[in-house]
Amino acid sequence: MSHLLLPLKRLLVLLLGLILVWFSAFTFFPWANGRLPQIIALLVTYCFLAYIGLPALVRFWHLLQKPTHVPTRSLSRDGWALDPMNIVVLAKNEQEFITAMKKAGWYTADKPTLKNNLRFVFSMLFIRPYPTAPFGTHFVFGRRQDLGFQIPVGPSPRKRHHVRFWNLGITLLEGDHEHHGFWRKLLKKFLRKKKQVWVGAASLDWGINILVRNLQFDHGINGDTDAERDYIVATLKESGVLKDSIGIKAGEPLRTRHQGFMETIIADGYVELCELKRQLVPLKRKS
Repeated sequence: MSHLLLPLKRLLVLLLGLILVWFSAFTFFPWANGRLPQIIALLVTYCFLAYIGLPALVRFWHLLQKPTHVPTRSLSRDGWALDPMNIVVLAKNEQEFITAMKKAGWYTADKPTLKNNLRFVFSMLFIRPYPTAPFGTHFVFGRRQDLGFQIPVGPSPRKRHHVRFWNLGITLLEGDHEHHGFWRKLLKKFLRKKKQVWVGAASLDWGINILVRNLQFDHGINGDTDAERDYIVATLKESGVLKDSIGIKAGEPLRTRHQGFMETIIADGYVELCELKRQLVPLKRKS
């Protein structure tokens, strides 16, 4: 009986999707078109479909069929697998980590507040520099990224090297996400150093694309995530902040469709573990 449930669930979601598209085209749009200029009505209808209707449909699907996730991928807010986890950094503390990344030429990403997001959209549309632009939210260990770093490629944040990091922690806490165990086992001998462990996912934004699952606009990423990982390691070496690095097999090689149209990502299944040198942290001036 259970083998029949999945096709029935998929059929139900397909029918709801068709109803949603029909409602958007033949009810919502005519309603908006009667009150707004046609181009604005089209925009409003697109926003309803992409940012309300389709995300709600995806969440409903995940209520029916809980997604199975491997611990070597970051996740979207609605549970889709995103970027491969491909770098780990050992640092004494967060401030030393940030200081080392700055020395290597990386900018810390701003928090995704309304003001920062509006500035981000403005810089994308009008090709203005914003080297500390905020990131979209990815989830690992059941929470959003703790830190993000980027290096712009060109005059706007459309293209940028970027990496998100999550602090693993060295102590198992009650209520920790199930994937903590995977990473603690993988990095067991390095946890003895009593340094902070930062697990990261690096990729290169190459421009704008549309997400397959909900038709929202987002960054497209370059499929070779291994090259982006190696780029980060190279910047750490060249700036003299890297003490040592080693490749660790975390999973199987990956080649799969990503979230944007015509996007495929590849990963060799390794994470590069980088131990940083001690850094002189700038003192904060007293006001």
